[in-house]
Amino acid sequence: MKGYRLWCTDLHPPRFIISRDVKFNESTMLHSSKEVRDVEKEDNINKQVEFKVNSSHKLDTDTSKQPVQEEVQEYVDKLDEAPLAQCNLARDRTRRQIKPPQRYVQADVVSFALSVAEDIELQDPVTYREAITSNESSQWIGVMNEELQSLYKNRTWELVKPLKGQKVIGCKWVFKKKDGSSGVDATRYKARLVAKGFSQRGGIDFNKVFSPVVKHSSIRVLLSIVALFDLEVEQLDVKTAFLHGDLEEQIYMKQPEGFVVEGKEDHACLLKKSLYGLKQSPRQWYKRFDSFMIGHNYSRSNYDSCVYHKKLLDGTYVYLVLYVDDMVIASKSIYEINKLKTLLNNEFEMKNLGAAKKILGTEIHRDRSAGKLYLS
Repeated sequence: MKGYRLWCTDLHPPRFIISRDVKFNESTMLHSSKEVRDVEKEDNINKQVEFKVNSSHKLDTDTSKQPVQEEVQEYVDKLDEAPLAQCNLARDRTRRQIKPPQRYVQADVVSFALSVAEDIELQDPVTYREAITSNESSQWIGVMNEELQSLYKNRTWELVKPLKGQKVIGCKWVFKKKDGSSGVDATRYKARLVAKGFSQRGGIDFNKVFSPVVKHSSIRVLLSIVALFDLEVEQLDVKTAFLHGDLEEQIYMKQPEGFVVEGKEDHACLLKKSLYGLKQSPRQWYKRFDSFMIGHNYSRSNYDSCVYHKKLLDGTYVYLVLYVDDMVIASKSIYEINKLKTLLNNEFEMKNLGAAKKILGTEIHRDRSAGKLYLS
């Protein structure tokens, strides 16, 4: 922004200027100035149209100059009809015709229509009703049931009758379809219940929301150590990570659309665990994971809050870096890595991805015989 655009009445003549150095005097209103009152007074006066007429055609009552007066009256009548003419112009305007892109010739219009229809078909459902009325409704209903089973397993909420006047936030289903490389059979359907956290109130429904993530420089340093000391490096993923966080605030949420418990339509979900969409969910998950690692004698790095390490009896280390729900473990001993995996699986629902091949969109290519590791 260059600055504020100001109307300066102190200048002669008054004009607009642009300035950054502006102080607002809220005790003095612009409408109290004499200049503004004069301008408003002039605006209320009916405006008159001035016409320049040659000296040889001065207006008077002479009948010989009557045609000049008729011309003036005809011009004023046209001014009165101008708004109506503009309305007629907008009404009679020719509408722009929607045409296919130029890359499609006239004979290939059918191909254009088919490609557009295909794009529409591949789109994910936006609402619950779209999902259950689509051609893939059985798949979407199946993954919604799986999501609810996971929520019930983690005891995410408790059905209660909210007090009168209690604020109840909404929720919605989010659908995602991922196509695999081996055709239709590899297509994965995912449905996630997300709370409408935008309606939360600061200081009531949440307080602190900041949650750290590992720095990219920390990942690069760890991979450098892996290449230098020929360490084993494994990757894991936490399933429904945010559901492991414990809520400290009292939050009520509406029952999921399509899965309202019969006979308890007036009940709401009193959340016990942090749910996706809540503003404090990332922070609560990190606090839960941090307390778990510290409780198992792992130390947090002083330079990166998402890097943990533990020194073994032989002088080597076990390293773990965390980026939300993705984590990488590195150590000289594969036994120690598997031991940590077992601890994590007992506490959280994990997915073992094996040897690290891709971290945050960066692919890893390793040549252990040459002691080199490449990132792309």
